[in-house]
Amino acid sequence: MTRWWTASILCGLILVEVPIQYVIFQYFHGYSPVEELLTWLFTIPVSAVMVLLPHLAGWWYRDRTATGADGLMRFVPLVLLLPWAYLACMLGYLRARVLLAPPTTGIINPSDSYLGNGSKIPSTASIVHVTPTTMSVMFVALILGVGGIGFMLGIAREHPLVGSYRGARALWQRITEQSRGVAEAVRLADERDQTLDEQEELSEEQWLRHVRGIRAAYAAAAHAYLDAVAEAVGDPMVTEAVAVMSQRIAEPEQEADDQVPVG
Repeated sequence: MTRWWTASILCGLILVEVPIQYVIFQYFHGYSPVEELLTWLFTIPVSAVMVLLPHLAGWWYRDRTATGADGLMRFVPLVLLLPWAYLACMLGYLRARVLLAPPTTGIINPSDSYLGNGSKIPSTASIVHVTPTTMSVMFVALILGVGGIGFMLGIAREHPLVGSYRGARALWQRITEQSRGVAEAVRLADERDQTLDEQEELSEEQWLRHVRGIRAAYAAAAHAYLDAVAEAVGDPMVTEAVAVMSQRIAEPEQEADDQVPVG
């Protein structure tokens, strides 16, 4: 059962307790605005305690076998049920007495009176042949039943070891899914990195080819100029000097060719 369902049922049980406790405290407080406020200030907390106390006792009692649980958890929750059971009996008894209490006006036949003293109006219980004991037992059983449901909601949780296993398994599944997402992100990042490396290599190759073209153009122009000079002068020494300079111009061009990758 999910926590939302448990909380909803507990709220419903508290609502069952509210009219029982309200009538009891209203009888003792009265009907003025201040007295009504006091009535509700007692009614709501008492109704909540009568439901939540056994529920928490069942919750703690269920955790008695959890790893690292204190040994007192085997007994303390059950001990807490003792004052709760006493309160349930007293509140059920008071609810029955308040319901059966007749107004204190009029004088009637003592045999029909609730107290048998002739000073009170007949109780409605005598009309339906219900005794005060029956009414008390009924309200006590009702309050005990409401609290018992709260106790069972607390103790009906799965075993603590099973809950720990489920939690660890759920955590493992989340970590596994996150790891898969991280692995996929790493794979995509590697692919993008490889693509960028290829693009970088291609750009470098294009740049080297462009540089080689420029150097080749300059070298061709220098060769043409030196050839024209040697032809115009016609001196062997000039021709030999032109040949040496042409060799020097050809060497950087050859180095540039070697740097350009083949393919």
